[in-house]
Amino acid sequence: MGYSLVLQHKDRFRDSAQRLIWWMKPDDALNHPLRLITQMMDIGSLTDLRLLQDEFTDTELVNILKHAPSGVLSARSLRFWQVVLKTDAKPKPRFPGSDVTGTVWNQG
Repeated sequence: MGYSLVLQHKDRFRDSAQRLIWWMKPDDALNHPLRLITQMMDIGSLTDLRLLQDEFTDTELVNILKHAPSGVLSARSLRFWQVVLKTDAKPKPRFPGSDVTGTVWNQG
């Protein structure tokens, strides 16, 4: 069974959805909360980050990090959240031979 995330106050996330998931209509982006929250964690404004910390506990944000779609969070954003949340949690790599940011590295 996959990870499920529900936004309790969707209206508070509408502006973020419109700005950060520009390729979708805001209502469609709100129906993909894990993607939206991960995008907020990666390229969100200070207002977005405050919203995340208002809406979610640190434990919930760590869980979101663990289930974030691979390749969405930059290495810098991932490290920022690991420091803020005092965790080493990270998304699973997209495929073998890549890191959590989707970058392919040479094993040889």
